[in-house]
Amino acid sequence: MKKYSISIAVLLILTACGPNTNEAIKYNDQIIDIVDKIKPPQENLIYQLDGHNIDSLKITQTEFENIAIESLKKLNEIKAFDNTTEYIDAAKKFVGVMQNLSANEVKTLVQLITKDSLSYTDEDVKIAEENSANFDNKYEIAFTEFAESQKQFSTKWNFKLNFVKE
Repeated sequence: MKKYSISIAVLLILTACGPNTNEAIKYNDQIIDIVDKIKPPQENLIYQLDGHNIDSLKITQTEFENIAIESLKKLNEIKAFDNTTEYIDAAKKFVGVMQNLSANEVKTLVQLITKDSLSYTDEDVKIAEENSANFDNKYEIAFTEFAESQKQFSTKWNFKLNFVKE
C-alpha cells in the first residue's frame, strides 16, 4: 500500500511541477492570435499599392503601422513559458520588424506612389526598388525566424501545428 501511495504522490508532484501540452497550445494560440492581427492590414496595403486611391493607401499604411504597434504592446505583456522566452522573443522580433517596415520602407513607398506620376525621377524608381527589396528581405528573415521558433516550441511541447489557408 505504501508503494502505491508513494507512486501516486510522485506522479502528482511531477504533473504539478510545470506546464503541459495543453497549456503550451494555449500559449501558442495566444501569440498567434496577436501576430495574425497584422495580416488583414498588410493584405489591404498590398491591394492598395496600385495607387488609384491615394487617401485609402495612406490610411491603410497608417493602420498597418498602428496595428503592428498595438500587437507589439500586447506581446510585451506575455510572460515567458516554462522560464523560456525564445518563442515570445521571436514573435516580438517579427512584429517589431513589421512595425519598422511599415514606418520606413512602406511609408517611403506610399510617399512615392502618391506623387504625381509626371514628377517621378530615376532616383524615385531606384528608391522604390530598394525599399521593395529591403521589405522582402527583412520580412523573409523575420518570418522564417518566427516560424522556426514556433516549430521548435511545438516540437518541444509535443503538439502539431495546423495551418489554415485563407
